[in-house]
Amino acid sequence: QQLQQQQQQHQQHRKRKRLKMRSHQETLDFLKRGGSLVRLNDGEQQFLSREFSAPLVKPYDLLVRFEFLVQANCPNLCIALVPGLGNPEVQDEVLAIGPTHLAWWKERGLAMTQHNLDSGIFPPNRTYCFGLATYRPKATYSIEEFANVWDDIFADKRVLLVNPPDWRLGEEKALEQFRQRCGGCRKISPMLYGEGELLPPFRRAKQLFMIHPNALPFQAAVGQEWPHHFVGVRTAAAEAKANVIAVAWGPFGDILVAELACLSLQAIDVGNLLDILNGYEKDVDVDSANLYDSPRNLTTGGAG
Repeated sequence: QQLQQQQQQHQQHRKRKRLKMRSHQETLDFLKRGGSLVRLNDGEQQFLSREFSAPLVKPYDLLVRFEFLVQANCPNLCIALVPGLGNPEVQDEVLAIGPTHLAWWKERGLAMTQHNLDSGIFPPNRTYCFGLATYRPKATYSIEEFANVWDDIFADKRVLLVNPPDWRLGEEKALEQFRQRCGGCRKISPMLYGEGELLPPFRRAKQLFMIHPNALPFQAAVGQEWPHHFVGVRTAAAEAKANVIAVAWGPFGDILVAELACLSLQAIDVGNLLDILNGYEKDVDVDSANLYDSPRNLTTGGAG
């Protein structure tokens, strides 16, 4: 009976759809060549799935926009995810991020992705990127080494950073965090902040601008307001003469990245990369311990 169960499991594994995937390093190389990246990890996967969370607990228009997003097939746009059980080799990539990440994905995440794949949500005939590309492989890179890799991606570019403040922290704390992320930038026009210190991953950028803190809502960017928000970002990018747009705006950022990429603008969902590279990795990554890093005191603070 045990042998029969093993044979059945083997047959199920063979039937699982397999995605063509870029590795972690191949994803970073793709970005360095000018690629755009949308990352659909656990939160976005639950938005997409009609089985893993009830439709009534998520904005329906956001669900619809995500369903269109995953079908986008624009040049130089890569959808990043942690693939399902049909790509067992990617588990080694997740383990490099850390054992806690791997345990969660094996327990819940991989099955969720596989369900979305089997449901036809993700087109099988395209190349996907690695969804945890902004997380540091602990045995491979120190913080400084990983920062250097990302610095290279934005090197010699004019960057617009889209990262609305988290007003849940209170106005004073939210604006303090906003200025920290742009290196103490100041208002230079009605749409832009700039002239701050260049911090990772922008230390080798030609110039860094940040969209005005009141230009976009932190959350609840509903569909009827989207054209206004999108035009605002394009206007800010044109004023900054940006040739790459870095976005840290939760699930709304993924939709923004896809629309910008389909207009031939390089856009990257950097997520919590700013925290990881600037002293807050322990706040956003449960597997942050790394013997390659020399001991130091990390200032605790809010993670976006």
